[in-house]
Amino acid sequence: MNSCRISFIGGGNMALAIAQGLINAGKTTADSISIYEISPQRREFLREKGFNAVETPGELGESYITFLAVKPAHAKAAAEQYCRSDARCSAVVSIVAGLSTKSICGMFDGNTGVIRIMPNTPTLVGMGMFAISDDYTAANDAVDFVKDILSGIGEVTTVSSSLMDAVTAVSGSGPAYVFMFIDAMASAGVRLGLSRKQAMELTLQTIAGSVEMVRQTGTSPSDLKDMVCSPAGTTIEAVYALEQGAFSAVIMDAIYKCAQKSKELSAGK
Repeated sequence: MNSCRISFIGGGNMALAIAQGLINAGKTTADSISIYEISPQRREFLREKGFNAVETPGELGESYITFLAVKPAHAKAAAEQYCRSDARCSAVVSIVAGLSTKSICGMFDGNTGVIRIMPNTPTLVGMGMFAISDDYTAANDAVDFVKDILSGIGEVTTVSSSLMDAVTAVSGSGPAYVFMFIDAMASAGVRLGLSRKQAMELTLQTIAGSVEMVRQTGTSPSDLKDMVCSPAGTTIEAVYALEQGAFSAVIMDAIYKCAQKSKELSAGK
């Protein structure tokens, strides 16, 4: 598998997370990865990381799969530049939020299969979440290859294409919400007198342990929450304060708005 060349159109944070994650998992090596990046400063940064960062799409050469990893507004131009070059691949793997498989197919020649996925940044530490849209047009062996390499850096699931906006909102953007929550919990600890280091240690282990409890017990988060809330105790007071601030509703509304934005991007708005 290490002999299969992988390329990226775009060398941003998500592309780097996937590329570095694949290397860390032993799925490929840095010299088997080429990244087309328009920013000279970013190219230099990627080269310092050991990648073959190139200035033009043609320098990507032939790859088994090519990740399309640019912002939605830049996808069409990037695809056109790629198609005009000598670069070739068996399948394009799009991680572009809000752009459907059909849209991506229209940007490339008819002989190039497309696989649409939604990743997230914990990929960088081997804990990513990848959803593959079920309307892929690539050959099954290319799809199996993508599933195999991604499984080394996170969990992989296949979902209906109609649910990809929901996936974007829940797991694609989800790390940002979690990071905000971590920061808020730790800051509360500092406010109460803990050092930043102590507050962060307590927060991280509490969140990690809570996640593992949900995984291992199979009990609903709501029931697990009730287990912590003693009658007239400290925890229920905190839960009450959170719900006074519409904690659950705010989170649900934020994720809904994220999904709506993804739909707008897909519609070209």
